[in-house]
Amino acid sequence: MSLVFVSMAVPLVSKDGHVKRSFYIASRRARMLRCSRGPERRSHEIQRIARKTGGERSIDKAFAIAASLPVGRWKHRSEGHPTRPDSARRVRSRQARLSLKDTQGMAHELTHVSFRNGAIELAGDLRIPHGDDGQPPFPAVIIATPGSSVKEQIGANYAERLTARGFVTLAFDPSYQGQSGGEPRDLEDPAARIEDIRCAVDYLMTVPAVDEERVGLLGICAGGGYAVSAALTEYRVKALGTVVPVNIGRARRQGGRTPDAIRDMLEAVGRQRTIEARGGAPKREAWIPDTLDEAHAAGITDPDLLDAVDFYRTPRGYSEHSTNRRIFTSLGPMMGFDAFHLVGELLIQPLQVIVAGRLGATFSYADGQTLFERARNRRGFHVVQGAGHYDMYDKRPFIDEAAEVLAAFFDKTLRDAG
Repeated sequence: MSLVFVSMAVPLVSKDGHVKRSFYIASRRARMLRCSRGPERRSHEIQRIARKTGGERSIDKAFAIAASLPVGRWKHRSEGHPTRPDSARRVRSRQARLSLKDTQGMAHELTHVSFRNGAIELAGDLRIPHGDDGQPPFPAVIIATPGSSVKEQIGANYAERLTARGFVTLAFDPSYQGQSGGEPRDLEDPAARIEDIRCAVDYLMTVPAVDEERVGLLGICAGGGYAVSAALTEYRVKALGTVVPVNIGRARRQGGRTPDAIRDMLEAVGRQRTIEARGGAPKREAWIPDTLDEAHAAGITDPDLLDAVDFYRTPRGYSEHSTNRRIFTSLGPMMGFDAFHLVGELLIQPLQVIVAGRLGATFSYADGQTLFERARNRRGFHVVQGAGHYDMYDKRPFIDEAAEVLAAFFDKTLRDAG
């Protein structure tokens, strides 16, 4: 179980708007040392880091930063997202920062941030690499997560790996879900999901450590479809990667439903909207069974669905912020959504598609093929042999293989292209 330190951060920007690298590194490490070392060792380490990164003048500044900070508290990583008062959520200058180290790559800093999609405040996790082998501004990757997922789950798994390879990453909870705002809760609205991504790009344009000309986008499962749709008209995104992409509109329309069944479903959505318009309560339904026992009791034998339950509803991938509930009327806009519409005309960014080699009921392999065939700027179609759809969420070596392919792709399209 890893430990992380929670402290309050102050952005360090020079008059011309560029981050001062020496002070940037020395003062951040001084924050860690303030609470992680004894007085003598702390003094020695601050001097060593400050001299190495910026000379004698950085020492006084680094000491001043460290001395001015209260001794923070240590928090177990497994305890999840720290509770933030409303004022801290609204005031970006009071973001809580966590200093982390990935043993496979660069150290990085995790910051819990908030940004807005209209009147809705979105909760995100911003990871910024730091270390002697990297300096800001960095290329950045926004991560769009699967349906029902929150940022601490699949998004975090990929974010940590990409940040360890030198990319700023931003994973966030969608509008109406997780720790983000919006009513009614548990609404899955493709239009809102797509606008969330555009607003995430807006937010990264304000982060000094991000190179605004080197922003990429990664979408996973349904987030892959939303990422594609956003990239069609969001050309600040310079490269697009997808992992087991799913066109959620196709999935909802297909799903074993006949044309008559689809009509019946949409008529039921209309009746429920009428109920709610007259003051009735919203209707919610589960994305998947709440437990494996419930799935088995219902006679479910599909390996993909059982694997989804195993990931989302057991300690393997469970998060208290993921409710496994969806507003019933979400089915209306989901049924009418086509993530790959106009890909041939509007998707100009380099595209990397990664799919699981074991076919299943999600049809993400077929969706990945459809997307790749329609795109004009195809860079790679990678098959992770032996993996199922949900193996690509968290299981090694599958997720590590995907991260290596993505890092190479974003290196070439974001870092080398600059």
